[in-house]
Amino acid sequence: MDYRKTNASYPPIVVPRRRGVRRNPDGTVSSHLMATETLDGKNWVSFPTLFQDPDGTWVDKSKGKWIDAYKEAKKRGEVIEFGPDKERALRFGEGSWKSSYSPEPSAGMDPFDFISSEIMRMMKK
Repeated sequence: MDYRKTNASYPPIVVPRRRGVRRNPDGTVSSHLMATETLDGKNWVSFPTLFQDPDGTWVDKSKGKWIDAYKEAKKRGEVIEFGPDKERALRFGEGSWKSSYSPEPSAGMDPFDFISSEIMRMMKK
């Protein structure tokens, strides 16, 4: 997805969908764990470091080198390009997209996890 623009009117960013959320060791839940980097010192990209395979299992690349997560995101078509707009890219990587995102419920997901993640999302609005 390429969002390089020279003016302030940007198209909406489509965050890659996930089925459900992953429960973290600290009791919180995650679906993406976004990162933001520049590959050439000029253009900025955001990408998830947490991925979900078609069978619902989670692939966590947040602890390794960011380039490995970037390559996985590129392979899955989940890199979001911001061009030279560093501030917008950083805001996105920090979670500006979360207020409009809702994961799809997972068949094997504990209903409490889904409901609690939706309540937390609504409380942040």
